[in-house]
Amino acid sequence: MEAVEESLNDTAHLLASLLEREFSQKNDSLEKISERILSPMMQTTTERDLNSKIFEITKKKVDLQLYVTDERGIVIYDSEKLKKDRTILKRTTYISPYKENMEPGLVCYLVPKKDYL
Repeated sequence: MEAVEESLNDTAHLLASLLEREFSQKNDSLEKISERILSPMMQTTTERDLNSKIFEITKKKVDLQLYVTDERGIVIYDSEKLKKDRTILKRTTYISPYKENMEPGLVCYLVPKKDYL
């Protein structure tokens, strides 16, 4: 399980970096940037049919959920559109960058759908 958590953490860092870069170059809100960048990516990914053999399991679909919160822990993007505008108290795999000219508290979460709050 630790290896899975590490991969989720790395991927969340990667996605947060993508959002950071866009946010620092645009005048849009983090919410709009998240929606514009992440929605098409998640749609394409979840529609993809897989046939990946992972040990004894054959994986047929991507079953991750992605959400982004603001500095207060309020969900501003949810790939499943279930928790938008709700507060997330449980911290799973995420990145919380605090860089100059960045919205403080940007957090990207990547969780297996079955573990989603």
